[in-house]
Amino acid sequence: MSKLEIYQIVKDRSDSAIKNINKAMGYVEDGSRVDTHNDKHNIHFSTNGVFNADKKIYLNMSYGFYGNSSSCFCCNDAVMEYMIRALNAKGHEIAKLAKQYAEEDAKKALLEAEEEALNVLAEIKKVKNED
Repeated sequence: MSKLEIYQIVKDRSDSAIKNINKAMGYVEDGSRVDTHNDKHNIHFSTNGVFNADKKIYLNMSYGFYGNSSSCFCCNDAVMEYMIRALNAKGHEIAKLAKQYAEEDAKKALLEAEEEALNVLAEIKKVKNED
């Protein structure tokens, strides 16, 4: 197979992946503008499994158009390859963001615990004053 033939295969695959990613992001196929009729666009990562050290990450990418209740899933092997490369390229940024989310969740839980504790103390004080 010639380099030109290989290029054409790679180009077709990447063009298809880009179109699908654009649609899953809510854009028209060429990414030039938001597609206001694509009201079911979605990119979502999730995990499954508890007992293994390595965790799987599942990617769901889809799109669908206003007036049509169906959705199209567009996460093929090419899309997945490019999404994994993007995730790996931005791994440190994603990890920093994950740490930020973890810190925010801990602070929120602490504030909620503090609020609960203050309410309990106020109730104790109220009960003691009634005696």
